[in-house]
Amino acid sequence: MGAQAEYLCNAPPSQADKRACELAKLDRPDELRHFIQRTRPIYGLSMPDYVTEKDVQRWDMARRSEKARSIIVIDVRDQSKSASR
Repeated sequence: MGAQAEYLCNAPPSQADKRACELAKLDRPDELRHFIQRTRPIYGLSMPDYVTEKDVQRWDMARRSEKARSIIVIDVRDQSKSASR
């Protein structure tokens, strides 16, 4: 995935490439995906052109920690409901 991504983001040839690289750098995978899908007919962008393996791993870890936080919140809510009965 990564070789082409580094090239495009080291010297973005267009405004669309520049925006896609910014979104990848800012760790906004959903916004990057949306931008690429929305502009694909115009620019022909593709996720692998902007996302390195390192980005994918970082986003994966963030999703896992986000999921863990949501589970903790649900547990706390369940415990407070049980305590109030």
